[in-house]
Amino acid sequence: MDSTRRDHRSFFKTEELYQQFRRILFVEKYIMLPIKTVIVLFALFFVRILIDQEAFDEALFLKYQILLYILGNLTFIYSIIKIGQRRFRINVVQVSAFFLSIMDCLFLSVLVYLTEGVKSPLYWAYIGLIMRNAVNFPKIQVQGVINVASCIFYIGAVILAGGPSG
Repeated sequence: MDSTRRDHRSFFKTEELYQQFRRILFVEKYIMLPIKTVIVLFALFFVRILIDQEAFDEALFLKYQILLYILGNLTFIYSIIKIGQRRFRINVVQVSAFFLSIMDCLFLSVLVYLTEGVKSPLYWAYIGLIMRNAVNFPKIQVQGVINVASCIFYIGAVILAGGPSG
């Protein structure tokens, strides 16, 4: 094994916790980070469209949401880097990933709200978030909380966007 890489296996009480830690890091780093980058770029492009349409209030709202979303993700990444430098508990990673999942659902709901509600193709991203939650959180209770929150956020976005009829 490369001498610059640390094996965190000894930090965990069980092999199962170590595997969950590795799954969370893998999913967030290699799958979610590129997807989030594309979504943020889309959102920034959409801000430009809103400005062109003179929807300044919505553009400003989305800009602040993008900044908060980026800040939240950078905080998660920083935490994981710092955690990797010393002994830590899996609870820190699990709680961080849990709140990151909630934040992702909330940000997606804002984008759905601003992009025509039910007519928005972005609602398909909820399926990806549900699959990510199933991989990151093997306990059904945690998945349930995140998925119920996703449903509530989506329903709220649809209602605020004008209901199912658009």
